[in-house]
Amino acid sequence: MNVLIVGYGKIGKIKAKIWASLGVEVYVYDTNELLNSEISKDSFNLFDETKRLYDIIDISTPAGTHFTALQWSLSKIDHSNLF
Repeated sequence: MNVLIVGYGKIGKIKAKIWASLGVEVYVYDTNELLNSEISKDSFNLFDETKRLYDIIDISTPAGTHFTALQWSLSKIDHSNLF
């Protein structure tokens, strides 16, 4: 199982650690590319646009950006396994 976490702020970091502790492969995307080295340093995978199959998408952005983050997520993944 793998999860895509969108947003790597305070909450995204907490959620990434929780998912990883459950044995899930964690991928992270944040619009701030300066966080890419921090994501890698924390032993998480950077979002891989070629992967396209994620079992779970965990939106971890501020509430006012959830809809935009969800739209972005759905444009980047394979929908064949949804629902």
